[in-house]
Amino acid sequence: MKNKNYIVSLIASFFILAFLFFINYTTSWSHPWIIYPAFAILWWPLAAICKRKKKAVAFSIAGSAWISIFVLSVNLITSPGYLWCIFPIFAVWWWPLSLSLTRVKKYKLLAIIGSIYAIVFFYLVNLISSPNVMWFIYPAYAVILWPLSMFFAKKSTIRLYSIIISFATLVFLALINYFVSPGYIWVRYTIFYLLWWPVITCLGKKAKTLTFSIIGAIVIIAYYVINYLIQTPDTHPWYLYIILPVIWWPVCTAFKDKVSSIMFLLSSLLIFTIYYITLNFIFLPDYLWVLYLLYPFTWIVMGVYFCHRKKIFAFSIWAAIITILFFSAINYLESPHQIWAIYPSFAILWWPLSQYFYGKRKNP
Repeated sequence: MKNKNYIVSLIASFFILAFLFFINYTTSWSHPWIIYPAFAILWWPLAAICKRKKKAVAFSIAGSAWISIFVLSVNLITSPGYLWCIFPIFAVWWWPLSLSLTRVKKYKLLAIIGSIYAIVFFYLVNLISSPNVMWFIYPAYAVILWPLSMFFAKKSTIRLYSIIISFATLVFLALINYFVSPGYIWVRYTIFYLLWWPVITCLGKKAKTLTFSIIGAIVIIAYYVINYLIQTPDTHPWYLYIILPVIWWPVCTAFKDKVSSIMFLLSSLLIFTIYYITLNFIFLPDYLWVLYLLYPFTWIVMGVYFCHRKKIFAFSIWAAIITILFFSAINYLESPHQIWAIYPSFAILWWPLSQYFYGKRKNP
């Protein structure tokens, strides 16, 4: 009987569709609503036949074709002036494409074909919807990273991978620069940042040494100082805010065995606090903006200290205290006549409470 299920599905589907066609024809032939139940009904014999022959790929192809026909029909009947059907049709045909190639373990081929398929789709949508703005290059770049990663994201080829991705990113940004703002070549400012990944990757273990961290810190500081002197020599000396975090790279490398100690963490917090408070009072004494920097600095110190020692409950208590003090200080400085800090403080207190009752405290 199981072998005849597909025959039953064919006969039953035929009579059901014939009945619905008769109803549609005699009552409201001007509106062919039969296509909606027909779409659902015909899945029955289609699934029964493909299951009998155990052809999953054939079922995915036939199913995708049937969905495409249905969506196209609905599109032409309801809104023929706008071909919105290409959006679901694109998604549907990923089904047989991915199934057929993954079953034979052709993952790299899937990445290549899938990327081309996706880029062509975005390009066609771009031409149909907004031909004056070439926005398809944005998703196209993300799609290209898929096959590139499949071929080169390996331990043996990670250096080549970093070079290729950095170069591809530079080309992508250059294209955006050309299409969006050809009169201003802003892509040149990204070259310095894009070079760091391949440089560090190619150096390998040497990138972890103190010598490289010192050279790297000097290069970064020199880049920002030169950029300031060339681009904005008469403006606020913004490069000063970057110097200390960059210097702390070789400092952490030199004391890499002590970076999680309480003495190093508190010393780092003290130095950062004194440095940025000094900048605050020199350049903008009327506004205490340093609080917005001290808050994340304190979180970094607490996170390194407590998480390294797996003291999550203690971390939640101190983090809640620091956060409440931060909001209270901002409340007092910005709007002392309206006490709004109590609202986030109430929500923050739930963190240590939940840690205590569901994590720290043992069940009786």
